Parts: sequence; C-alpha cells; structure tokens
Amino acid sequence: MEVPRTFFRGEEYYHLFLEPMLQCGLEYLEPCIGSGALLLDVGCGEGHKTDALRGLGFTSIGIDIDEERLRAARRRYPAVTFVRGDAHDLPFADETFDVVFSHSVMQYTDSLAAIRECRRVLRHDGRAVFIENLEGNPLARVYRSLRRRFGVGYPEYQTPRAHITWGRIREFQQLFSRFEVDVFHLSTPILLALPGILSILGDRPMFVSARWMFRPLYRLDRRLLAGFPGLRRNAWLMVARARR
Repeated sequence: MEVPRTFFRGEEYYHLFLEPMLQCGLEYLEPCIGSGALLLDVGCGEGHKTDALRGLGFTSIGIDIDEERLRAARRRYPAVTFVRGDAHDLPFADETFDVVFSHSVMQYTDSLAAIRECRRVLRHDGRAVFIENLEGNPLARVYRSLRRRFGVGYPEYQTPRAHITWGRIREFQQLFSRFEVDVFHLSTPILLALPGILSILGDRPMFVSARWMFRPLYRLDRRLLAGFPGLRRNAWLMVARARR
C-alpha cells in the first residue's frame, strides 16, 4: 500500500529510508485500517504520525514523555488525544488497545521493559508494529561514533540508551504469539553523510541527489539481504510485526 505523505512532515530527506519500512508495517496493520480500531502511538513526539494513522481510520492516542513536544502536537492536531507518560509504565489498563505502533523509540528506553508494557496494553490477538534501529550496521556505527567523537549531542529525551541487538530480539519473540522481523538498509546509511557533503559541494538540491543515489543502493541491499541471510546482522533498521 502507498504510505500517505502526511507521515513525513519535517522528514523529507529521511522519508527515503522510512517509506519502505512504513509500507511494511502498514501492510501488516491493513486488516485494522479504517475500522476505528484503538491505536496507541508510543513515543509520538509532535504527533504527525499519530495524526496520519488517524487519517487511515484508527482512533489514535499518542503518548510521549516530552511535554514540550506534546504541547506542539496538541496545537497542530486538536482531533487527536495526546497523553504524557513513560514507555516503561504506560498509564493504561491491561488490554486497552487493538494496535500499538512505535517508531524509533525503544533505543531510548530499557527496550525489554518497554516492549513488555506495549504487550500488556495490547488486546488479545491485537497487532503491534515496532520500527527500530539495530546495533550492528557498520556504517551506522561509524556515524554514531563520529557523533560521540565530535560531541554532537542529542535533544532532551532523545539520547540513545542501547540499540537493538539480535539477542534482544529473541527476548522480544518470547513475549508474543507472533513476532516477525524484516530488516532494511545495508549500504544506504552512507547517505547519512550526504547533507554534509552537499553543503560543501553546494549546488544540487539535497533531496534530488539523495533520491538518485538511494534507489540503486536500496535495490542492492534488498538482493543481498534476501540472498545472504547472515547479512541481517549488519542491517541498520528493522520492522517487527507482533501479535499478542
């Protein structure tokens, strides 16, 4: 299915990376789309994905620990309910939600504790999608190392605690009746350096250049990941599809 453009507010460059993963996640949630199913967006930030999910026919609730970002979300999306709370202790009763959605949140938490909470609030046979950074991609590891080396900090509440490992994925699998993982991006993380390169070179629009470079790298990555399963450990990102 086509991913609505509203998922990418303020992320025009990164939507090249995000779109195939969102497509994978939304295809898993497709039986619930348009049904008014109650959905929790964990780590909703400023709420644009929460609102995009509402536009697909969910009854969406967003939760985040950052009150400043929640104030912005409430101003922009008054039709959506936003709640302040911690992913380690979600302020909802057991089996409240039909769907749980989380994008790039678990890396900032004790991920096993947070995933347990997501499972707790998910109804029996409910569906969950987690889009998350993995620990093992060499290019991403270099990028993270350079950020640390040059003291490039992160916004409040967005300092990674630990990226997801395959050992941790096996722990997640034990919590759900179904927990399947698809992985993305081996060589494409090199494009994380593109904004800096283009700021030196000057004249080409960043998004156009990135798109031109991204497509062949993405196709290569998909072939390699399909043909050599051992390379999954070197992928950058995962989409986990879970059912309680």
